[in-house]
Amino acid sequence: MASTSFQCTGEVVCLMTRLREKETEAETLAEEVITLTTKLEEQSSQVSDAPGVKEKLDTLEKRYATLLELLGEGEEHIRELITDYANRRDFQE
Repeated sequence: MASTSFQCTGEVVCLMTRLREKETEAETLAEEVITLTTKLEEQSSQVSDAPGVKEKLDTLEKRYATLLELLGEGEEHIRELITDYANRRDFQE
């Protein structure tokens, strides 16, 4: 009977050790869940901002293309004026 009692005590100690290990694992996993939840919330807010940023980018790209076109037209107009000036100068000579 003493050996049975000793064996039960050993099993209890072993089970208690395993229980502490599992509790530690559970605490670690709970902390990881909190960390991942925080990251998920941050990324969710970034994703919700994305459509607005995309619209702004599209608007800026359109404005940029328009400005390039206007710049090209302005340069073309300047070249025409220079040519006209040169032609008039040649005509007057």
